[in-house]
Amino acid sequence: MRHHVQGNDEAVELLERSLTAAREGKISYALVLTYEDALPTCEISGVGGLDNLVARHLRIIAGKIEMDALPSVGRADFAVYDLALQPYSHDFASWLVQAEITRRRENAPAPLKVAFVRRLDGAAELSNVMLNKVMRPMLPLLGAVEGTHKRGRVNYFCDIRPIVDAFAMVALSRG
Repeated sequence: MRHHVQGNDEAVELLERSLTAAREGKISYALVLTYEDALPTCEISGVGGLDNLVARHLRIIAGKIEMDALPSVGRADFAVYDLALQPYSHDFASWLVQAEITRRRENAPAPLKVAFVRRLDGAAELSNVMLNKVMRPMLPLLGAVEGTHKRGRVNYFCDIRPIVDAFAMVALSRG
């Protein structure tokens, strides 16, 4: 009988939770990276068309692992937008609104200070047109200013759900 390697029990627990969710019809795409006898194996299966999204999330995960020296901590009025991992796109608008909602919820002082950083070596060059003509000009729309800090709150996902939820809470409170 072979003895279990360190971490095996935790890996089994994770895989069982994922298998349960898959059997319940909740999983549309799976990527499994395993190490057996110190050799990596990667298996991918699921709905086509999600490859770009999965690749983006893998870059985010890799970035989170490499950024231990620069944690996402601090007051809610200091936000960091990581240009190596987050999109140069109009999605920045929802990210900015979320950062401002967080600042207000936590009663952090105004203005929101946003720093654009690039934390990973080898990241693509800055898309100066989108950054300078779209993203930076959005800051004053919410009363935010650009900062030079290297640490602050980081939100890697530009999802509008928190914005919709905050709007719904305000609307419900007003009757």
